[in-house]
Amino acid sequence: MLADFSGLDISLNVRRDRVARTGQPGDVAAVALLEKLVAEGRLGRKAGRGFYDWSTTPPTPLSLPD
Repeated sequence: MLADFSGLDISLNVRRDRVARTGQPGDVAAVALLEKLVAEGRLGRKAGRGFYDWSTTPPTPLSLPD
């Protein structure tokens, strides 16, 4: 939910930077997922969709892309 508030595009940039510096496997996997979400326009709360659908109260979790 925090990533949706910050913006998934912002989270993606932070993770990409961390991968460039450390190459941690968890960060590599997160970058791949965030790239898919951002490519679909799922930028988080500011776009109405990210990991959650923000048009509902409370926000509804969305399924992750394959």
